Amino acid sequence: GLDLECKVGIMQRPERILLLGLGSIATLFYYYALDVAIWIIAVLANFTAIQRLHHVWALENGRKSASLNAAQK
Repeated sequence: GLDLECKVGIMQRPERILLLGLGSIATLFYYYALDVAIWIIAVLANFTAIQRLHHVWALENGRKSASLNAAQK
């Protein structure tokens, strides 16, 4: 909605799907593998959200400072 590109973060959708699939398969051998995979996804997805918030904040501050510099000239 803000016309910003935000493809940053440690745990994006492909990584979450891969980890969930591996955890599901590993459940055949280890009973708690899927639980561990879901906990890892929960923690890292929240970390990714924080990274994205910081990224957008930094981009917006860059836009504001660029527009202020242009207005001062």
